[in-house]
Amino acid sequence: SNVNATDPQVNQAVLFIEREMDASNGFDWGFRVESGFGTDLLWAQSWNDQSFDWNAGKGDYNWALSALYATVGYKNLSVKVGKFGTLMGYESFQSTGKFFVSHAYQYGIEPLSTTGILAEYALGSNVTLLAGYSMGNDTWENRFGDSQIIGGVTADLTDKLSLSYMFNVGYEYDLTGNRASMNRLPNGFGGEAGAKKERIDNYYQTFVVNYQLTDRLAYALYSNYFQSEAKGYGHGKSYGVANYLTYKLSDKWEAGFRFEWMRDELRDGSEGADGQDYYEYTLGLKWSPLKHLTVLGEVRYDQAYKDSDGNNNIFDGGRHAEQFGGGISAIISF
Repeated sequence: SNVNATDPQVNQAVLFIEREMDASNGFDWGFRVESGFGTDLLWAQSWNDQSFDWNAGKGDYNWALSALYATVGYKNLSVKVGKFGTLMGYESFQSTGKFFVSHAYQYGIEPLSTTGILAEYALGSNVTLLAGYSMGNDTWENRFGDSQIIGGVTADLTDKLSLSYMFNVGYEYDLTGNRASMNRLPNGFGGEAGAKKERIDNYYQTFVVNYQLTDRLAYALYSNYFQSEAKGYGHGKSYGVANYLTYKLSDKWEAGFRFEWMRDELRDGSEGADGQDYYEYTLGLKWSPLKHLTVLGEVRYDQAYKDSDGNNNIFDGGRHAEQFGGGISAIISF
């Protein structure tokens, strides 16, 4: 969480009700209702149209209905309808799916959820096609008329090598002062409060490669590209690459390393603006002493630079372009 990062806190307390679908032998159905409370749950709210669970919380702690969807399927085909996790990205929002305490920079330019319909079709056992329609990112009521096509493909090329490509393309409307910025980190379009509604054309893509180097050593490459254009605001784009190495030390211990570079560019009209580069190097340990208990720990080093004068002093209250940090997190599942 980016909320009071130096204080102990409850990031996520999540409950869900689920019926898992298994359509391998014929027709089946399922659903998931997931709700949570904590400092992370601000990002899981329907904050892009200020509907439903927006502003449900007090201070640093917020509530969100992070998933509400139903699925139906028949053999190789399944269809999901409702609010569900975005196709973009690689790192998990749920604590139970995380390896590192912190997230990569690229995680901040992804939507977290989408509301719409998504179809998945398995071409044999190695390739899956995805296609659907979204009524907007991090929304519920779609008050602004957002419209996007989502989809992608996953492929298991060998027993050890897999890849995926996902995309999200369409438009959203921004009513500045009443709606959160689409591009959360590090830059987003903005303007004066009460500015007239503007159409923002967005394109997202995520490319992921997973390769099992040995029985204990695994590698992953994760790359995001995001481009946005809005009349009167200018245009911007963010893109980068993150590399992950994880090594299984024993049944209870795993070690990991993440190295990432991300480039952020924002252009305002014809004048242009500084491009910015972000780097992070993270060492992590994952300890699973009990079946339902996992402890994550990490140390992290960050750098940030601008094209114009080099240093981008965004750390330590605007005093430094570099910083060391770390964190520890305990995850209890039941």
